[in-house]
Amino acid sequence: MKRVLSLSAAALGLLLVVGMQPFDAPPSRPNVLILLTDDQRADALHAFGNPDVQTPALDSLARYGTAFADAYIMGGTSVAVCAPSRAMLMTGRTLYHLAQQGPGEFRIPAWQVTMPEAFRKAGYVTFTTGKHHNGAAVVARGFDEVDDVFFGGMSDPFHIPVHKFDPTGRYGPETRRIAEKHAAELFSDAAVAF
Repeated sequence: MKRVLSLSAAALGLLLVVGMQPFDAPPSRPNVLILLTDDQRADALHAFGNPDVQTPALDSLARYGTAFADAYIMGGTSVAVCAPSRAMLMTGRTLYHLAQQGPGEFRIPAWQVTMPEAFRKAGYVTFTTGKHHNGAAVVARGFDEVDDVFFGGMSDPFHIPVHKFDPTGRYGPETRRIAEKHAAELFSDAAVAF
């Protein structure tokens, strides 16, 4: 069975989806890696023309994969551009076809099929860690496994509030803990452990 990994580093606004399979198994379907970097300008990476920033890992992924260099959030409907960006990626819908509940609120309704749900239906095992700013319910219905998930927009990356997986989607103060390491390291470690 394929495995799908989603990693979202709140400090960087990064979403990563990886399809994985055992190393000794011949590939039966392609592995998938999707990085969504949000809350940054178009030339924030060295690979896209910024001479002052060194991003060798992301540059390599852009060079040897497919990079959507002309994908922009249209803005104007929300101060949190990460929320509509993730909702568009998760649903395949354009900005004006999303279900916006209020300023910065882009919860994905149950009737909208998400990318992780489509991967699960195709036989992938799905996993996520990191920032999810589209509601807890969409995480519960789309992912088989979750570790250290952050439901919110902004936070101190050295003291980020995270939750372990709750398949009911009911995350509250009693399940929240404050991470003891930087968000990027926390989420990367969870992804590697998966």
